[in-house]
Amino acid sequence: MLKILLVSPARDHLSVFAAALSSEAGVTVGWAESGKEALEIAGAKRPHLVVIDDALADTAALDLVAQLLTLDAVMNTAVVSEVTPEEFHAASEGLGVMAQLPPHPGRENAAETLASLKRLTGF
Repeated sequence: MLKILLVSPARDHLSVFAAALSSEAGVTVGWAESGKEALEIAGAKRPHLVVIDDALADTAALDLVAQLLTLDAVMNTAVVSEVTPEEFHAASEGLGVMAQLPPHPGRENAAETLASLKRLTGF
């Protein structure tokens, strides 16, 4: 069972993406609304992937990635961000972020993300 945690203060930003992930057999999707809540859930449940919306009120998305890596150095992460791929790469270098997702990611983004996650985890 693949466990995916979505972190966003507004579920509607990720609703299509979440529905596509949830429709896959063997995938469970959980939610957190803040960085603090995400750290608590990730520490207890150890998701295979944490997808972070860059619109969090309590922390920057890449700061949360760094904090998650202190829980598990190989935790897979993806970030919803509208900066250019070049800017994102420069800002996230060294954090091992699996993917940059566009604002309001859709079904195709979910399929690509899940395929990458399955390759990385061997599921």
